[in-house]
Amino acid sequence: MELACYTQHHPFHCSLMGSGLHQPFPAAGAAQPKPSRARAEPQQPAPPQPGAAESTRMIADPVKGRLYCKGRLLGKGGFARCYEMTDVNSNKTYAVKVIPHSRVAKPHQREKVCMEIELHRDLHHKHIVKFSHHFEDSENIYIFLEHCSRKSLAHIWKARHTLLEPEVRYYLRQIISALKYLHLKGILHRDLKLGNFFVNDNMELKVGDFGLAARRELSCSPPPDTSFFLSAPYPSPRGTRCSSLSVSVLAGHQG
Repeated sequence: MELACYTQHHPFHCSLMGSGLHQPFPAAGAAQPKPSRARAEPQQPAPPQPGAAESTRMIADPVKGRLYCKGRLLGKGGFARCYEMTDVNSNKTYAVKVIPHSRVAKPHQREKVCMEIELHRDLHHKHIVKFSHHFEDSENIYIFLEHCSRKSLAHIWKARHTLLEPEVRYYLRQIISALKYLHLKGILHRDLKLGNFFVNDNMELKVGDFGLAARRELSCSPPPDTSFFLSAPYPSPRGTRCSSLSVSVLAGHQG
């Protein structure tokens, strides 16, 4: 079929196919027209303020001038948070308890922190978290402690939901050894729980967190009821029903 006959019987051919179909081809070598729409320039991010990130990650001892690099958050409690910090000069890593001044503004609250430091700094035992040093700046109090890379028995329980009997015997011996040492020095921990039993690289248990510890008075009277001071899941049975979580975990069974 010839093109003339096809277009004659199809009057809508040009409108359907588009008028640009019959436009002549540009000559060879002719400049191609540029598209009229301009490209949008990509937005450049604003440059960071110098020293903004460093000031939040670097902690300086205002007395000795030593610098520490603040790392990841290890845990948090009612009054403090615990961070991983590294000494810039020695590259030694600590677990640092950071207590804001705003949380210990009252005299009795600050007295508790001073008591914790006083008790813990004099403890030297294989199965007790080592106290290194402390200082404070305008914002916080920093307590530098031994870093236990395996976290705590609470983390192990959360990951595995069980402990084998040999593991229970292994950890209980170390807990009892630490408590015997504390009691001989007349110190009551008053917050024994899985989250305060820390484990180091060698899988050795360390009793830590002496925020609620107290020195027992030498008298014949029994110690006062400490259920008010204990963490919520682990109060004294004299104050409320005793939680069986710690017992069931150390026995290797789910609660």
